[in-house]
Amino acid sequence: MERKKTMKRILIYCMITVCCLPFAKAQVASDEMQNISVTSVIGEDPYDFILRSLVGSGVRVFNVQFNGSSDTISQNQIGIFHSNDFHGFAMDSGIVMTTGSIQLAPGPNLSTLACDPEYNYYSDPEISSVVSGRVCGCSTLDFDFVSLTDEVSFSYTFASEEYPEFVCSSFNDAFAFLVTGTDPVTGETRTWNVATIPGTISDEYPDGIPVAINTVNGGERQGNDCFSEYYQYYRSNPSEMPGVEYDGYTMKMMATTNLVPCEVYHMHLSVCNIGDNGYDSGVFLEFGSFSSPEIQMGFGQTADSVRRLGWGFDHELPLDISQTRFNTCNTRLSFGGSAQYGVDYECYAGGT
Repeated sequence: MERKKTMKRILIYCMITVCCLPFAKAQVASDEMQNISVTSVIGEDPYDFILRSLVGSGVRVFNVQFNGSSDTISQNQIGIFHSNDFHGFAMDSGIVMTTGSIQLAPGPNLSTLACDPEYNYYSDPEISSVVSGRVCGCSTLDFDFVSLTDEVSFSYTFASEEYPEFVCSSFNDAFAFLVTGTDPVTGETRTWNVATIPGTISDEYPDGIPVAINTVNGGERQGNDCFSEYYQYYRSNPSEMPGVEYDGYTMKMMATTNLVPCEVYHMHLSVCNIGDNGYDSGVFLEFGSFSSPEIQMGFGQTADSVRRLGWGFDHELPLDISQTRFNTCNTRLSFGGSAQYGVDYECYAGGT
């Protein structure tokens, strides 16, 4: 039976689920402290939220928006998660973004049809570059960023109620992490998806095969535009299992990309319902994981470290930028104390 023909019955079931799940989960959570917990961030500024929950070292972010707005967050589709004793995600905490309410995400898994849809939903036009079909129930984060090195990365897990029933179907809830900026190889400005399966770059998929319901799954089904060989990245979540409500999720994955250091790029993070606004999906981003590798200076200090001198005798402090990942850079030196330039210390350039 086609899913659309049973939508009325499904939506009725979803309404019942929303009413019943909070009490049932509270009962189990008191005995099984292995379920994730979520916290709403309604009323928070998107920039402040991202700065404290996602941004790590070596990057600077600005112009942050949630669902196309820089105003305070007003929807319950984004928040903070804590894993507690649940180890399935291999992440202690971070950001959760969902197609419905984040309150549906905590386990145990009590339903194969769980949904808590957002009826005043946001539709993301950019997700069409990853998957075709009617787009609704989107949760998106946008921000500009600058990296100090030629690489940025972050850790994530994708989870969904679409698993496993709608694998290889047109109901293929999708997400994407789209980077827009200068391609470090060609020098051209373009947009590419960094949420891809490792080792899948080819002529057909120059950036790799996108992670989605139809690409990362248990391999139970076959169909057009459907992959079954990447089951090693998939984790089934059987009924009544603690942790999360979703019926399946990917293992912890790394989104990594190369870029041009010190240039401005744009990041677009999105998770959406495809086909209809039922059966929730979510993306979990690890706390503080959006970062670039630390720059090591010639004297073994990181870029953010402070090196203090003052022994009362001659001493050289070498600064070797050849170990950085770019040819030229600006280095800020701060001088303090009672020492006078030209008398007690001076700067000179030398060496190669």
